[in-house]
Amino acid sequence: MAVCLGEMEEAAGVKLLEPNMFPHLQTWIKNFRDVPVIKENLPEHDGLLAYFKSLREKFTATTIS
Repeated sequence: MAVCLGEMEEAAGVKLLEPNMFPHLQTWIKNFRDVPVIKENLPEHDGLLAYFKSLREKFTATTIS
C-alpha cells in the first residue's frame, strides 16, 4: 500500500490519507519509500498510474445486458 498509495489516489482523483490528519503515517511512507533497496525497486510512476487508471476504468465501466 505504501508503495503505490499516491498513484492510486491520483488515478482515482481522491485523497485517501490527508497528510495533516495522518502525519506520522505520511512520514513513515516517505521514509519507507526512501530506503535504498525499496527505492531501487519501486515501479515507475507513469506505468503504475496508467495501470491504476485502467483498473479504475474497468471497475467503473457499466455494461448493459
